Amino acid sequence: MSVEEHRKDIETCFGTSCNFCERNCPVYRILRVKTYTCRGKNRAMLGMIDGHYDATERMADVVYTCTLCGACDVHCSMDNTDGFIELRKELVNKGLARPEYKDAVERIEETGDVYGRNIDTSRLFEDANDGEIPMYLGCQYKGNKNEVLDIIKVLAKMGIKVKIADDESCCGYIAHVLGYDDEAADIVDKFKEAFPHENFLTLCPSCTMFTQEAMALNSVHTVKHVHDLVKSGKVKLKNLDMDVTYHDPCDLGRRMGIIEEPREILRAMGVRIHEMENHGYFSMCCGAGGGMLITDPELVEDMAKQRMKQAIDTGVDILVTACPTCESTLLTGSMLARKEYKKRVKVMSIWELLDEALD
Repeated sequence: MSVEEHRKDIETCFGTSCNFCERNCPVYRILRVKTYTCRGKNRAMLGMIDGHYDATERMADVVYTCTLCGACDVHCSMDNTDGFIELRKELVNKGLARPEYKDAVERIEETGDVYGRNIDTSRLFEDANDGEIPMYLGCQYKGNKNEVLDIIKVLAKMGIKVKIADDESCCGYIAHVLGYDDEAADIVDKFKEAFPHENFLTLCPSCTMFTQEAMALNSVHTVKHVHDLVKSGKVKLKNLDMDVTYHDPCDLGRRMGIIEEPREILRAMGVRIHEMENHGYFSMCCGAGGGMLITDPELVEDMAKQRMKQAIDTGVDILVTACPTCESTLLTGSMLARKEYKKRVKVMSIWELLDEALD
């Protein structure tokens, strides 16, 4: 698909000018410049399609200053996010992509890891080489040995024995959303060579979504798998008797619809959930998506802080999530929010609570 093929949707956006996309855009909430909204980007795209001007560095700044969280899509009948990814592809072809993104994609091509690390997963997770269910970690979890080992321990308590790949490689999601389509195709081939499974568990929501949508693989996010076991009665959880708020990761909740499953797991542990103002399909992005962590860390921090302000407003002391990127980003946001609002909300992974509830 190309940007031109999104013309009908873009023209509809231009004609209606409803502005609903402003409501939950994390970038617009911080910058307060309408050009950065979905409508603003669509207008810029229409001008380019109609030949009024060519793509410029300014346009690239607008299109890349976006987390691709999909919040605009739930307020709209159109697939705006897909159009923005298509425009990023054109920006790459015109040499207008941010140089930091090119460096990141080259790191993935060279090492199979977005951070450029050469990680021997067979050595790090040698105790998980004889399991029954293949599990794909992804770049975020791959370098976090202790957290992954804790998750493996939790799963083992449930009778789930996972097998970690000997030499895992990036799935290609990052290259895809940055607009590097040809490079993404090569990265996908390397992923399949290193991880030749059709059915497997995943830990990263973005990896789950991409392997399902782009490769038609039967990947299942591990939270969904755990939920099915808990709901069936095969796994019993201890009552933790606590109050938390839950942050829906954009790809897990909004994009894949896994919204009630983590909440039902929490409730099965005796956890009372106090919802933030934006939750479920309307959850507010932590700020780290779309490649912005690479080029706009300060803006990411501001978005994480505004999300943590919503957590503070619930009155609870703990925020739980199920995404490694959200977890680390919101942890930073929690520290920044504490300085400004004089209250700290602890950020925890759902796996930490499951560990407690399975003792």
